[in-house]
Amino acid sequence: MIKRKKIADAFSIAAGGMLFFAVFLSLGYALCPETLLGGASHSPAAFLGRGFVWVGSLGWDHPGIVLSICLGLGLSEEFHVSQALLSFLSYEVLAHGMSQFLPYSLARADVPYAFLGMLGAFSSSLIFRHVLKEPCDYWKRLGKAALFSIAVSWVSAGLFSIVWPFLYDRISTLGSFCADGSVSGAFWFHVSEQLLAPFGMERGLNRMVWNSESGLGDLSYFWARKTSEEVSWPLGLYMSGFFPIMMGGIPSACAVHQKHDGNRRWGLIGLVSFLGGMVLPYEYLLLVHPLLYAGFCFSYGISAVLADLCSFRAGFASGGGFADFFFSGVMPASKNPQMLVVLGTLAAACYGLIASFRTRKK
Repeated sequence: MIKRKKIADAFSIAAGGMLFFAVFLSLGYALCPETLLGGASHSPAAFLGRGFVWVGSLGWDHPGIVLSICLGLGLSEEFHVSQALLSFLSYEVLAHGMSQFLPYSLARADVPYAFLGMLGAFSSSLIFRHVLKEPCDYWKRLGKAALFSIAVSWVSAGLFSIVWPFLYDRISTLGSFCADGSVSGAFWFHVSEQLLAPFGMERGLNRMVWNSESGLGDLSYFWARKTSEEVSWPLGLYMSGFFPIMMGGIPSACAVHQKHDGNRRWGLIGLVSFLGGMVLPYEYLLLVHPLLYAGFCFSYGISAVLADLCSFRAGFASGGGFADFFFSGVMPASKNPQMLVVLGTLAAACYGLIASFRTRKK
C-alpha cells in the first residue's frame, strides 16, 4: 500500500508541475490579452506573450501527461525517474486504448485525461514497487515492470471504456438538472464543477450549462452580447460565483500559507488564481484532504448564491480570474462589477481564517 503522506507529497509535486505551466499562461495573457478572446496583435510584447501562452498550453491542455509524470515521480520510493517514465508509459497506453475502444461520441471527445494520468501513475507505482523487490538485475526488473504496466493499462482502458460512457451520461444528466436557470441550479453546478474538475470530468457538465449548441448556453450567450432580458434566466448566473473565490479566497489562503511556510510557491499559486483563474495547482494540494476539499467545493456554490443576491454578473472565457473579469466588463450582461470587492473580501476573510486555523495545527 502507498502511505497517505507519500500520496500528499506526490500531489504536491503535481501541483508544482501544473503551476509551472500556469505561470507561463498568466505571463502570456498579461503580455497579449487579445489571445483570451481570439484576437491578434503584432507588437513585440504580444509576440512574446503568444509564445508564453503556447508553452503554458503544452502542459495545461494536457494534464494527463503532467500528472502521470509528476505523480509517478512523487510516488516512487526515492524519486526514481524510471518510475515517472513508467507512469507516462501507462498513461499513454490508457489514452490510446480509450481512443481504440470507445466509439466516436461526446464521451470519446471528453475523455478525462487527468484521471487517466492519475490512474496510470498509481497503477504503475504499485507494479514498480512489487517488481523492485525481486532479486534480479535492475534493467530486467524495469523491463518486467514495463510489460506488466502495459498489460494492466490496456485491460484498464478496456474496462474504463465500458464505464466512462455511462458515467459521462450521468454527468450530462446532472448538467441538465442544473441548467434550469435557477439559483439552486447554479449552486449545484458550481459545487459539481469543482468536484469534477481535478479529474478532468467536468466537460459534460459544462456542455449542458455553458454551451448554447448542446445546453442552456450561459457562457455562449454572455459573449454573444445578449442580455438577461433576451434569455429566460439571469445571464452570467453560472459563472459569477467563481470570481470571488478565485480572486479573493484562494489568494488569501495562499498568502497565509506562504507566511507560515516561507514557500514562495504559495504566492505563485495565489497569483495565477487571481490573474487567470487557474486553480488546479491549489486543488491538487487540497485533494488529499477529502473533507476540506468538499468544503472548498461547497464554498463555490455559496459564492454563486451570494453573487445572485448582490446581482453581481460576470463571465469568463478561459478561467475566471482578473483577465476575464476585465474583458467581461464590457459585455451587456455584466452587472454590478463593484460588488466583486465585497464578495472577494468576504471570501478572502473566510479562506484566510480557515488557512490560519490549519497552519496553527501543523
